[in-house]
Amino acid sequence: MVNDRYILKTGKTLELLTNLLNKANRYDIMAFGQKYLAHGITQMACDVAEDQGVNVVAISGGVLVNEYISNYIQRYLENANLTAIYSKEMPPGDGGISLGQSMIALSNVI
Repeated sequence: MVNDRYILKTGKTLELLTNLLNKANRYDIMAFGQKYLAHGITQMACDVAEDQGVNVVAISGGVLVNEYISNYIQRYLENANLTAIYSKEMPPGDGGISLGQSMIALSNVI
């Protein structure tokens, strides 16, 4: 935590991945990047849950479109004895944002 904020530092990792582009297998680079994001996001969720004294974590966002990251987050949270909840009716990312914007627009018309 930095200045009361949970921050996933990606600058050095992105620099490392960029430097590896012509030196390593692209699939390995992509896998490492996905695992780094999935682990970092999940560790922050666990930290927040512990700090707030909760055992249920709501997950959402465009990163959940990525099946590897989504599955990793769910498994990691379960292994940490946290319950992950997420929308099954609404798509993560832009689809969910569009739906929310439509609902707000409709509420202003009625």
